[in-house]
Amino acid sequence: MNPTPHPKIQKIRDYQEKNRIILIGLVTVTIILVTDLLYLAPKKGSMFGTNFMAPLTLACVVMTGAMTIKYINSDLEANKAINSINYAQIHYENKEIIENQEQVIISHSQVVEEWMKKKGIDMKIRQWIMNVRQWYSKELIPYILNSNVENIMQLNKLLKEFTKKCEKHWIYEGSFDDIKGFELTHDEKTVYKRVSIRDIQDLIKDLKFNYTLDLELSKKESAIPGDSSKEEALKRLQLADIVRQRLLLDNFFEIPTFNCRNFVISRLYTLSSTLSLKDYQASPAVSDNSWTSRKPSDPQILSHLFFRLLNNLNNPTVDPNFNMFSEIVTEAPPSSMHISKVLFYQTSRIPTFEILSGSEIWTPHKDSDNLFSAIALFLYHVQQKNNGYFYSMDCRDFFKLIY
Repeated sequence: MNPTPHPKIQKIRDYQEKNRIILIGLVTVTIILVTDLLYLAPKKGSMFGTNFMAPLTLACVVMTGAMTIKYINSDLEANKAINSINYAQIHYENKEIIENQEQVIISHSQVVEEWMKKKGIDMKIRQWIMNVRQWYSKELIPYILNSNVENIMQLNKLLKEFTKKCEKHWIYEGSFDDIKGFELTHDEKTVYKRVSIRDIQDLIKDLKFNYTLDLELSKKESAIPGDSSKEEALKRLQLADIVRQRLLLDNFFEIPTFNCRNFVISRLYTLSSTLSLKDYQASPAVSDNSWTSRKPSDPQILSHLFFRLLNNLNNPTVDPNFNMFSEIVTEAPPSSMHISKVLFYQTSRIPTFEILSGSEIWTPHKDSDNLFSAIALFLYHVQQKNNGYFYSMDCRDFFKLIY
């Protein structure tokens, strides 16, 4: 006796069957009309003369072609959907079997530990988690915060130089998001004009910045005493480069669906102030009354930093608008399109992550170490599956975290 198919699969198959019946009907009618038009001469003056039959036949041919294309496309999409549903169904059925095995109540952490043991990494994963935590607190977060401060200071210095003839000096508005990184003077806080990146980009246009020409000017030695064209060209090049870096850095603090860069920066300072992210909270609302749904949680902030890092290190042209997040993390159920990939699978809004690797789903710890465990497993699979590369990014420097 065949098992009852999944309701979604049955619905997809019913839709396919309807399309097939419609297509067969259209093909039959089209064949009859074409045969009638080519081999049976219609009577002159008849209602079904050539003037009527030719357009009707052409319309049926077009409709048949369109329906054939629609049927093929829907069939491909249906097969993908069925594979995805079957894949997810098998995965979750297997999880239920493991969790209910021998009718013993098993905690989720015990299931994970048993799973790790089968894969032979149960003795390593805790050290890997600690390594990832320390890497965040000692390396990644300080590097981003220090780069942010240095970039803003250079940007404000150049803005002051280029706007010295204006009514007010300019200052980048993002300077006020980082209140711990550096001190602003009284005039910078109260007198200077606060401007956005868009304003600064418009200023660069007004300065008649031309990368090719300014680069040539910056390399030439002027024979005219007092000629400052080389110096001005260098400043324009520097300003354009710092703005490009600014856009890349801003991306680290702009968490999707949130608008609170100052909160993100403040939280990063707090997290990096302790060894191994001691103040990290997987569920911030539990112990931090300042947290609201309008602010990202620590897992959202730190996962975004790592995903943004992977994105940037695969960016061949250092384009601030470059985006390959769909190749890094997915919320969609596993499907055949993931077979050749290694990526993060976000299963909840908190968020909680698993790792998709080929046809396998690897489940990290579900506790407060979920993100760090997922990153460790991600690196493990990149090392094993892709010879140390994640697309064009050489990940060998990161493998120190899983040894």
